[in-house]
Amino acid sequence: MKVTVYPGCSLESTASEYMHSLTTVFTLMDIEIEELKDWNCCGASLAIPRSDMVITLTSKIIRMALEAGANAIITACPLCHTNLDTIQREAAVLTDVELNLPVIFITELMAFAFGEENLSALWNRHFINPAKILEEAVEAGC
Repeated sequence: MKVTVYPGCSLESTASEYMHSLTTVFTLMDIEIEELKDWNCCGASLAIPRSDMVITLTSKIIRMALEAGANAIITACPLCHTNLDTIQREAAVLTDVELNLPVIFITELMAFAFGEENLSALWNRHFINPAKILEEAVEAGC
């Protein structure tokens, strides 16, 4: 399974120590990650006044991750997580490109990796349910 990390604007600037902690967590969990190259802002601050821009920005991020061969995106920003997960279907209609990439928040991944068994209700809240891709990763020995 190939996952890409979308750091979001704040993890690359004002919260860079959070990104360092995130990288440490991935190392401790023995998860190899790849940061999305040439990423752009997801438009979190524009979600209400300019949803059209959010769709454009988000669909670009998802397309870049898919082109990089990612099976999922991991993020540590709740606004980025919300935008990347919830906008995909609308973006797919507007851009005429199929976007169906699970977006997993770091603490969700940690709960899964540490053996939490009651995650189905959590996964069902996602617009793009990550359960199948995570099960496939376990079967593949990831």
